[in-house]
Amino acid sequence: MKRAPRDPEPAKRWLAFLRNHREAIAAMDFFTVPTINFGVLYCFFVISHGRRRILHFNITKHPTSLWVVQQLRESSFSRLAAPRTNVPRHKVIALKGPIFASSPKP
Repeated sequence: MKRAPRDPEPAKRWLAFLRNHREAIAAMDFFTVPTINFGVLYCFFVISHGRRRILHFNITKHPTSLWVVQQLRESSFSRLAAPRTNVPRHKVIALKGPIFASSPKP
């Protein structure tokens, strides 16, 4: 049985969207880095797609949801949004994982 040919149009539309809006798109990552003494550091990283510029980077040993929200505030999203809009500039997703407790573990 032959496979139907894939329609290239959705991919072209997606690439056109990314090209047209790359100045307003930022990517975030939250990752861990093991230390030499078997500890773990949590890194928060934001990069602008337009010029591939680092907008914000921070590291902590004990991340909390308040720390993550503060990183989002400091990450310069306001520079990415259009200046004359009443639309919210970004949305914050609630973090519910066990590492996001309100107080650090002893």
